[in-house]
Amino acid sequence: MGSNYRWVDRADFAHRRQNHDVAVIRASSPAVLARRVTEGGLSTDMVYEFVHSDDLHTIIAELDTTAPIGPVSGKAVWVFDVNPHPWAQEVAEAVWESLDWSEVPEDAEEPYERNCVEKGWSCRILVRVGWS
Repeated sequence: MGSNYRWVDRADFAHRRQNHDVAVIRASSPAVLARRVTEGGLSTDMVYEFVHSDDLHTIIAELDTTAPIGPVSGKAVWVFDVNPHPWAQEVAEAVWESLDWSEVPEDAEEPYERNCVEKGWSCRILVRVGWS
């Protein structure tokens, strides 16, 4: 592995997954990873780990959908973390650009001025949860 990113031990995320299901989602490119995060089909009460199709041990990003749903608003705050990785900048910017302003908290940090490849990026996303 190169020096631009670090291998993330799955034990680092043990605190989030103690009582929640974990799904590993493979992606073949940064664009595919970003689309998997933003185009729906994800469930509440899950932790999603996004990995490269050819490297299942390096977690590129994680989406935590375990936050409680507001009884009045019907919204939950999901947390999307991008780890330091060569794909990080492209993934962070693609996810950010796909969000509606109503999904972004006021204190959110845009990824453009941040070196996501070295530092990673985190964003809270306000999600209206639909029941089916």
